[in-house]
Amino acid sequence: MGSAKQKRRKKLARAWIEFQTQHELSDDDLKLARSTGYTIAAMQEKLSDADFAEEVSIPARIREIHRRQNEKLAARREAIASGEILPPAKKKQKKAEKHDPQWAQAKQLCQLNMDDIRKAKEMGLNPRSLIKNIPSPTQSWKTPVKYWIRDMYEERERRSASKASHGETASKQPARTTHDSIVKSWEANGKRNDEENYDFLRSLKCTEYDFEPDELAHELHEQAFDVIDCTRCANCCKTLKIRFDAADIERISQHLEMSSEHFIATYLEPGDEPGSFNTRQFPCPFLAEDNRCTIYEIRPTVCQDYPYTNKDGLVFRTMGVANSALTCPAVFWIVEEMKKHANE
Repeated sequence: MGSAKQKRRKKLARAWIEFQTQHELSDDDLKLARSTGYTIAAMQEKLSDADFAEEVSIPARIREIHRRQNEKLAARREAIASGEILPPAKKKQKKAEKHDPQWAQAKQLCQLNMDDIRKAKEMGLNPRSLIKNIPSPTQSWKTPVKYWIRDMYEERERRSASKASHGETASKQPARTTHDSIVKSWEANGKRNDEENYDFLRSLKCTEYDFEPDELAHELHEQAFDVIDCTRCANCCKTLKIRFDAADIERISQHLEMSSEHFIATYLEPGDEPGSFNTRQFPCPFLAEDNRCTIYEIRPTVCQDYPYTNKDGLVFRTMGVANSALTCPAVFWIVEEMKKHANE
């Protein structure tokens, strides 16, 4: 879903080939080195370990490093099984909030996210009044509900800050995570932090942190998309070529009352994987001017799953996650928050 991932993969493959040539390794030795999960820099450091005698060859050192790591992992599994150490902490189940059908209806009709609802409740608004203020087709001049909620809330925050600056004291609160704060941080630091984020994500495979990567990523994913409004961004739809598989093509072409052949000829081009196709233009041809997907209910599977941060196996998709952090501000925020947990 984009060429940056392919470039990164090719760059990494070239680096490992250089590593193999430098140390005159066989293909089996190289495979063993890569299976440890260490980066090339980390492997170079391991190979220079003072524990090794000078006469020990590089291939022999790689085999010993691999053996030590396997022993370490086996010992940890045994210690967990015997109760000597605790397994990674499980995410606490959140207490389910009582379902309110009126707020659920307001969320759907007004196209609100959870942060919009929180702000509306803090300001004493009720779902019925929000629904009544939905602009009609003839009221193009009227601001959509979600935007005036945000404007009202920002004005309220400015008034509070103004009162505080004129002598009214208030306890210091941590910065609130908002859509705009996440996007601004991503715009300022996304590319700058790319290599650091990639190295950190790689480290999740071979470094023991006080959290389980999938569980933490799932929790942060929920937090991020509670405040991120994809229709105010849509950067993935604007900058990535979307992959369609055979099932996607059949489902969407039928919906559009087109033959599969006509659909492919109109919108797609052959993809990297056999039988797959990508959109041939930027942005996605199904993205409307208001940043909404015109085929949202039947959109491609890859769009339904993107950005995958709520899927298991994150440590095996480090390259893809690092690439997504350059495209999606929510993914960037999730990675940054995981780095903070790692440093605690």
